[in-house]
Formats: sequence, structure tokens, C-alpha cells
Amino acid sequence: MLNVFTRMNRNGRNHQRGLLGSALLLPVLYSSLPQSAWAADNIEIPNLAETAIHERRWVPAAYPMEWMLNENGVTNNATPISIADAEAELTAAFQAWENVPEAVISASYGGTTSTSDLGCDLENIVTWDDSAFGFSATTIAVGWTFVYQGPPLIISDVNRDIGCGDLDPGIYPNGSQLPTGAIFDADMIWNDTNFNYSTTPNSTPNVHDIRAVATHEFGHLFGVSHTSMVFSGNSPATMYPAVSSTSVTWQNNVRSLEADDEMAAARSNPGAGFYPTGTAPWTTGSISGRVRQIDGSAAQGVRVWAYNTADLSAPVYEAFTATQFDAEAGVNSGDYEFRGVPAGSYYVCIVPWGVNVPNADLDNTGRYNLSTLNGSGNTGFATECYDDAPAGMASPDFSEIDRLREVDVATGETTPNINFVTGAQNTDVVLVMDRSGSMNLSSAPDPSVSKMDALKYAANVFMDFLDLDAGHRAGLVQFHEVVVPFSPAFNLQPVNAASLSAAHTAINSMTAGGMTNIIDGVNEGIAQLTTAVDPSDRQIMLLLTDGLHNRPVGTSVTDITAPLLASEVTLYSVGFGTSTNEAELTPLALSTGGVHLENKDVSDLQLRKHFLSIAASAADSTTLIDPHYDLAPGESAVLDVPVLKSERDLTFAVMWSEPDPDRFDISLRSPRGCTIATRLNKPGVQIRKGDTHRLVNVKLPYKCMFRDDHAGEWKVVVSSPKESNHKETSGVDIAVYGDSTTHIFAQARMTEDYPAVEAKIVANGEIVKEARMTAEIILAAWPTGDSEAEDYYCSEGKQGNKRCRNKPVEPPLEERIKTIELNDYGSDVDRKKGDGIYSAILPTELPGSYQVRVIADYSDDSGKGKREVLTSYYFDGKQIVVAK
Repeated sequence: MLNVFTRMNRNGRNHQRGLLGSALLLPVLYSSLPQSAWAADNIEIPNLAETAIHERRWVPAAYPMEWMLNENGVTNNATPISIADAEAELTAAFQAWENVPEAVISASYGGTTSTSDLGCDLENIVTWDDSAFGFSATTIAVGWTFVYQGPPLIISDVNRDIGCGDLDPGIYPNGSQLPTGAIFDADMIWNDTNFNYSTTPNSTPNVHDIRAVATHEFGHLFGVSHTSMVFSGNSPATMYPAVSSTSVTWQNNVRSLEADDEMAAARSNPGAGFYPTGTAPWTTGSISGRVRQIDGSAAQGVRVWAYNTADLSAPVYEAFTATQFDAEAGVNSGDYEFRGVPAGSYYVCIVPWGVNVPNADLDNTGRYNLSTLNGSGNTGFATECYDDAPAGMASPDFSEIDRLREVDVATGETTPNINFVTGAQNTDVVLVMDRSGSMNLSSAPDPSVSKMDALKYAANVFMDFLDLDAGHRAGLVQFHEVVVPFSPAFNLQPVNAASLSAAHTAINSMTAGGMTNIIDGVNEGIAQLTTAVDPSDRQIMLLLTDGLHNRPVGTSVTDITAPLLASEVTLYSVGFGTSTNEAELTPLALSTGGVHLENKDVSDLQLRKHFLSIAASAADSTTLIDPHYDLAPGESAVLDVPVLKSERDLTFAVMWSEPDPDRFDISLRSPRGCTIATRLNKPGVQIRKGDTHRLVNVKLPYKCMFRDDHAGEWKVVVSSPKESNHKETSGVDIAVYGDSTTHIFAQARMTEDYPAVEAKIVANGEIVKEARMTAEIILAAWPTGDSEAEDYYCSEGKQGNKRCRNKPVEPPLEERIKTIELNDYGSDVDRKKGDGIYSAILPTELPGSYQVRVIADYSDDSGKGKREVLTSYYFDGKQIVVAK
């Protein structure tokens, strides 16, 4: 279906009637079943039971497809067009498809017919004289096919009439098969009420070029879907779902097929040379691969583009990944294939929906294929070209061409395993921070560092991490009994050099005082995230609170549940006190896809690790390793970090408690032995420094002595100067994060008898089967103190009151750490032996929130690596509660 002005009707590619046995079915506009796989190829059709998707096509014996023109020709036209001229334009439109070299498509003109109305009568007509044009006034023309949807049927004299008359025995002799998805009738009807037509491209509004419109619609009649590819200016592919009646250039371009149109036609109707489904001798090859989400599940309906390396101005081919309902043998959900690709070199890229490509109006999954409309995992990730880091842009980024890998295609061969893992994307994140009076209490282990100081250190390192990753937006919210605006405001905005400085200033300006109103803080965070939405960004809130919600009196922290879930914001929350709303926040955070972490021991360094683990999740990075060291003056720590090829870059974080940016000497050593100093930025190395942290980001591969340095053992060397103002042993935390296609996942669940933790490592979309996993669990502790009293008595001017003091947590932290081994033996709570999902029974002692740190050593084809992940669960005294 073609619509006037700028677009075709979004259902145009699905206007078809299907036959269920011998019963006539109403037009299939949308199916309840997701449609199948390939872009710009077939208008797929579900079978009668809606359990599988079949390609819609003519059987080969139906060619040449005979078509006829209604005897009244182009009716009601302002400028009369003769029957002969209309025949000539329609024949030329058919010939554009007949001339595709690797496709078996042919048509024959059967002359005029008195039939004027669309109908299932086994007569393929083109008509301007339909008695009841039943489409919108903006619809120019409709290509309508009638398709068989029942199970494969062996034709005989008994069943030859399937509801539209007897099938032609020349096409379907007795004993032949009518396959599911077979087209047996096709009509094209034109709107002669609202539009006029011409035999040449023109610039007159609402006067359409017959050949341009017919070429597009005939593509649908031959089983070809829409493509989202439009090139510079007025240069779309023929099957692009838009038309212009005022651009001569546009109409001329639609008259002639692009490479993607030709590939799609041959895919539906493969002929000599079309590899691999046509016949030899081959003139083309193919590219195949899969797209997975970071948890290993299939990404369905993802848009995949191929660019010729000699011309990067526009893609040449498009495909969509398959759904789980694809009926084609050997095709799994998430698979894609470019068939019939000429020999040469290509760049292959995945492009999400919802990023205004090719433009806002046509970035709509419903315009192309029902697999895209009903797909899963086909939005919310960054555009990426094989085999580079995600571009963080809507369209592919070719500015660093040396980072891409060319995909070479040879005639008669498939280039396989051009695989992708989605997940990396830009993030909008708002920090919602509690500045109530109790934040004046001291943190651990240094009583001179208040909880407010610890929050500032953590928030500053969080912002530095986001800045190093680039492309994100951040906002800041502070609250006590009300939201306290920053001056100047720091609402959601891009994180860059200028805004990073302003963020640090805002964070460092916070002072503690007042009561605790979590509800208003969270609502302000939601408002920032939902006011200036970028459709390509994920939205995250990081909430820190050190006590119970207590204002306004009579309200409950559970009041944030409905707005959070409605906004689809992912909540990460941290409890930084001895008495928090852990019972409510733990399942709520998990239900949004985030996590709640308790820090009852109010550890300054641990808080920063919590913030950085959340920042890493926001940036789609993963924790490789994060040990703690105590260094006396003159001592050094050397951390060995195994790095595999799956890492795209590394971020090394070194953190300490004493405010001194030069407290430790820090350097890195690459596998080839190059030493990287960490005071100044240099090519491939970016550094962010604070009074209590240093972050070092290294892009991989790193140039070491003019050679690429990547996989192998990296080292972090941290030294406490012997001659310094610091005379005592100091704690230092080192954490290493990788932007990687290898991720670790962990979750708590309740079995029939026991609570359990499950964890898996997914590398390049596949679950890793060889691993050793342990879990360090911080057990729950009894709440201590009175957070409302602490808010009151620790506010400004009252800190001297004896009720403004920390109450120790019992039992202490060292007595609350329990280590357990996870297994994949298929016993106890492990569901299946050898599936790569490791499990263990979780401890449940006191009611409260339990923190789980899963530590994994694993092996895959590229070597041995390490991963860590944090999660949590809440035990209510009877069972664990993992989500609302």
C-alpha cells in the first residue's frame, strides 16, 4: 500500500488475505504471533495454528504470472491516459523486477478484463475502477495478495477449489503440493478519487507517477517487504515506505531498483547464481551471524545493515534477525543472513529501532516487518559495527575505521559467525542523595570521615566514571524533609568536561541537616528522567539513604513503588546506615531490574565500590576484580589482572580514605611490559583524579612499543611512599572494570524448599560452561539506632548532643561474612547439570537484607578470566523476597 505525501500506509506490506483450509480469512494486518525473519524480503504469514511463520511467495510453476488491466484503464484522471500508455508504464514496472539477475520472476500481460473489483477469483488484475475503494483517502494504491495459511495440501480434484475457484491444473496438477504461504491471487487497486496520475515523474502535488508507484507495489506482490534504507537527499530504495509526489528525483529513484531491492526479490524467488538457495554456477555468496542480548537470550527483530567498504555513504543491504517462530529449517531466533551478496568486502552493523533512523516518522517497527514490531531486544542498545565497541550514536560511526573488521565475501561461500551482543548504550542517570541530619555521623573505618564525606567521595568517583565512558547524561537531587535545589541547579544534562566540574562543585556543596523524605527525592529524580527523554538512552536512578523515611508524617516509602514502575526507571539503591527501609527497597529495586545494597557498617570504601559497581552497570561494563589492601609506608601492592580479547577497554579504580590526591604512587604494566604512568592523559589513556581516588581508562588494544597490546596479564602497582606525611597503615581498594562482551549475572530465587543463588557467565552471547564460582555473603544484622532521632539530633548545631552518635552493628562485619561454593552438578538447588548456570543454597538467619558478591574464575576459547557481580535478597523471617 502506498500513501500520499511522505509515507506509505504502515500496514501496506501486510494487506493480504489468507485461506484457512477452504475458508476465506479477513485481511491479515497484524498477527498475534510475531512474524519472521528477514528484512526487505518476504511478507511472512503465520500458519493456521499460529505456531510458525512461513515466507509468502508464488510457487515456481506460477511464473510467468499473468496479469490483466481493467478495461476502463486510468479512470477519473485530470489528464486522460490511454490504455496503451498505462499498459506500457505497468509493464515497465514489472520488468524492473523481472530484470533482477539472480531472481526467477516473470510476468505476462493478458490484456484487458472487465473485472474491476479486488477479489479472490484467481485473476490478477490492476484496476482504477474498484467500486468500493475501502482504504483511507491518503492511500494511493494497494497491492493485495491472497495467501494459503493451512497445512501443506496435496492437490486433487476433490480439494482443488480452496474458496476462490479451482486452482489452475497447469500450476497445481493432481499430486502437487500447495505449501503454507503460497500466493495464488494478487490484485492492485488504485485510488482514482483523491489522486491524479502521470506517465512521467513530475513535481505536481497529488499527481503520482504510475511507474514509480507500481514498481513499489509490484514488489509486494512478489513477496518483498519494506526496507528502512534511504540514502542522501531524495534517494530511497524502491521498497522504502515513503513517496513524494513533488520530487522528480525521488520518483526516478523508486522506478529503478537498488541492490537491497534486488537481493530481496531473489531471496523470495531464488535463481541461478543466488547463493545459497538458488542454483549453481554461483555469482554471489552470503554473510550469516546471530545477535544476542548480554544475558545470552536472542535479540529478535534487530535491524542489521551491510556497507560496501568502498562506499560508506549508505548501506547496501538490510536484514532483520529471526524470531523463535521462524519456520525455515536451521534458522534460530536471533539469527540473520544476507543471501546473494556479491563478492567483496563489507562492514556489518546492528542499528536499534527508536533512534530516529532513518527519521523520526519512519523509525517505527510497524512499517517494516511484524518481526520488528513484535521483536524483543531490538531497541535500547547502541549502534555497533563488527567488531568494534558500540558507537553510542544512532547511525554507524566510521570515524575510526581502523577499529572495524572487514567482512570478506567469496562467491559460492558463506562468511559465518558475524555475531553481535547488544546491551551497550548511553544512560541517563540521576543521583538522589540523602542529606538528612544523620549524614553528619561518622563512617568507618576512619571516624574523622563523616557519612556525608563518604557520600561526596562516592558521588564524585561515580561522575568521573561516567565521564570516562562518554556519551551519558546525569542529574543530581538532594533531599532532607524536602528536595533542596542545588544552586545552580544540576538537572539531567550531558556529562562532559564542563558539566563534570559543575557536578563536583554541586556534590561538594552538600551539607547535612533535617529529616528524611525519600518520596520527594525519588519523585524529583523521576521527573528529571522523564522530562527530557532520549529514546536511545536507558534510565537509571541511584538512591542513597542512610535512614528510614520519616517525613511527611504518616506517609510510607512504599508510595514510590507505583511511580517508579510506571516510569520504567531502573532503581539502584544503597542503604548507608544501621536502620534503613531495606525491607521495601530490596524487592522494589530488583523488580525494576536494579539492586539494593546494604552498608550497615557505613564503610567509606565499600560505599564507593557500591557506587562504582552501579556506574559500571550503567555503562555496560563488568567488574573483573576488586581486592582490598592495607599498606604501610614503603609497602606496595601488585594486582594481576587477566584480560581477554573480549575486553574493549579497561578502567582501573584506586581508592583510599585520606583526602590527598597523591597519597599513593600508581602505575600500570601491560602484558608486553610497557609501564603506564597515571598522572597525565596520553593517547589511549584517560585519567580522572580526586582527593580520594584515581581512575585510569585504557582503550584496547593499547599501543606498546608500536605494537598492539591487549590480552594477557595486566598489573596494577600501588605504592605507599616511605617518605610522606602519612605514617600509619592505610587501606586502599583496587577495582578493575571491563567494557566487554563477557558479562556475569546473578540472582536469588526461591525453590520449593530452599532459597538459592544462581549465576552464569555469558561470553559473546553464549553461556560459558567452564567456571568456578564462589559467593561471599554479608549476612543481615539487627537494625540499631533510631534514624529519626539521629536526623534530629545530628542536624546543624546539635551534633554535640549525646544522642548524635553511632551505635555499633551487631554482630560485627567480620563475623557476618559467609563464603559458599556454587556448583553445576544438577543436585540440591542446581536445576540442570552442565548447563553453565551455577547454584547454591543461600543462608537465612536474621530477617533483613543480604548482600551477595559472586566471584568467578572461568575459561573459554580465548583463555582464562575473572568476573564479579553484586546482588542482594531480603529474608522476611520465613522466605526470601526477591521482587515485588
